[in-house]
Amino acid sequence: MLVKDHPFVEKITGSETNNLGTFYFLENVVIAEFKDGAIINIKNLEATDKAIKKYFGDKNFALICNRIAPYSIDLNDTAAFNENYKNLKADATVFYSNIGRNTWELESQFFNYPRKSCDNIEQAMTWVLNELKKHH
Repeated sequence: MLVKDHPFVEKITGSETNNLGTFYFLENVVIAEFKDGAIINIKNLEATDKAIKKYFGDKNFALICNRIAPYSIDLNDTAAFNENYKNLKADATVFYSNIGRNTWELESQFFNYPRKSCDNIEQAMTWVLNELKKHH
C-alpha cells in the first residue's frame, strides 16, 4: 500500500520527492518510498539529508521504508550513515513479499540502530513509535 493511500495520510506534515523517491514526514517519523532500482549511498542521500534536517533537526526520529519497489543500500557507506544519523533511533522496513528480506538481514548487521522487518505500515509504525519512546 502506498503511503498516500493510507488512512494516516492526514498526519503527514510534509513530503519531499527527489532522485531516490518520495519521503513523507510525520511528527517524528519519515516514511520512505524508494524508486525502483534506487541505490542508496551517502552521495545520493544529499537532498534527503537536507529534508531530514529541515523536519527533525537534532530531534530523535525513526525511519519506515515502505518497500514498494526493489532498491539497494551501498554497504560501503554504512559507517557514514551511522555517523550522519545519530538521532535515528529505529528503522522498520515493510516488505510485501519475501524478496529482499535475506539481503535486509545481512544489511542490518552494519547499522548501529534497531531495525525490524514488518509486514505492513501499521506494524512498522507501532514498532518505531515504541522504539522512540525508549529515547525520551
